[in-house]
Amino acid sequence: MKIIFRPFFVLAALLCTPLLAAAQSDDNAEFFSHLYWSLCKPNAANPDALRAKLIAERLPKFPQEQATLFTHDTDGDAWPVPHNGAMGNFVLALPAGKKMCAVYARRADANTLQIIFSQFAETAPSPRVSDRQRDVDRDTESNGKTHTISYIWSTPGDPEKWLFMLTTSESPSAELQALATVSVIDH
Repeated sequence: MKIIFRPFFVLAALLCTPLLAAAQSDDNAEFFSHLYWSLCKPNAANPDALRAKLIAERLPKFPQEQATLFTHDTDGDAWPVPHNGAMGNFVLALPAGKKMCAVYARRADANTLQIIFSQFAETAPSPRVSDRQRDVDRDTESNGKTHTISYIWSTPGDPEKWLFMLTTSESPSAELQALATVSVIDH
């Protein structure tokens, strides 16, 4: 069992570097954000490359039945990601056939996540431009009140757009307090 989890601990150690020292935040929010911006964003256009790398590393992943809980009821893969020596708080998911990557957190500070997310998403690399979309608030059964922030990155004249979304819940009884996705879409 130790041999199987060793690569995940190496991955987790690489991702534990605090993301923004200036932000007053909790460790879970920083880890979640780092996982999202260092794995999902750079691999959104080609999630199959990330999938192949994680599979080649023989990182333990959820069985397909459980993975579909994280891939929006479609085929795909999902990996539990350890943090501070514990499993169960973070999941990385890659739905099959989509240019999409998602990170889930059971527990993370919503305010800190929103600050970090907006700091990154509002600044698209040139020549792309970032356009903040209308925030959405919802009441849900499993997570209580949720708040979704989204940005679209686009390049003038290019039909490909990148959609960054963060949904958070402040409810201490929420099944999930955070979900961040990045999708590459063609219009």
